[in-house]
Amino acid sequence: PSLTATLSITATPLVTATVTGTVTGTVTPTSAITATQAITSVAQRPRPFENGVFLALPSTGVNLDGDLSLWSNSWIPVQNVVFGAENYAGPTDLSGEFQALWSTDGLYIAARVRDDIYRSGAPGADLWQGDSIEIHFDRQLSADYDDATMSADDYQIGIGFGLQLNQVTGYRWFPESEAGPIPITGAVRPVEDGYVTELLIPWSVFDITPDEVMGDATFGFNLSLSDNDSDTPGQQTILSASPARTDHRTPPEWGTLILRTE
Repeated sequence: PSLTATLSITATPLVTATVTGTVTGTVTPTSAITATQAITSVAQRPRPFENGVFLALPSTGVNLDGDLSLWSNSWIPVQNVVFGAENYAGPTDLSGEFQALWSTDGLYIAARVRDDIYRSGAPGADLWQGDSIEIHFDRQLSADYDDATMSADDYQIGIGFGLQLNQVTGYRWFPESEAGPIPITGAVRPVEDGYVTELLIPWSVFDITPDEVMGDATFGFNLSLSDNDSDTPGQQTILSASPARTDHRTPPEWGTLILRTE
């Protein structure tokens, strides 16, 4: 994929927030994957190209204030309707795009989301019942490449933005032994047709230590958007970066995240 696209947006950030949470539980190792196994110890096989190849460039410093004008790489579309097509009215109803950067601190995500009606979900485990971002991450991509179900090295997290698009909260659903709030640092800002957000997801959320992170590391990855236009909590539509996604628990349907060195 080309990395030559340039975007310039000028905006004044309105809201910044840092929310921390307590992670409970431990990862139960399997014979193929251990909680302390270095992420570069196995040559990583990428997922099929058509699932999406998402490049994260090295970060030289990100000011998490909701101003995306310095994110100058190619935007990755999130446009595949994988759930709730009967409720979907088109790109103005819900659509989005994102970029990724990385450092030893974690994975940085910038997202621009078009959403004509914002409805937040409840904080915590039920945040998926509202407008939110969902991320899937496979830490040891090749170790269990052909497994059709999630295991201890696979992660499902959600990020919500409060009743008034005025806070950033995170929750980890999987591994179930580690389910609970997670520390997400970031900012969110409403715009005319939706919202924009900058996020830092610490590597610890994925049970990775900073000294394990290296350029050219490869992971399973997908980013999805959830939509609810009703006053009743629920999930009406899901848009996915990977067109192969059919549910929330099948790693072979995710794309590939590559940490570039330049």
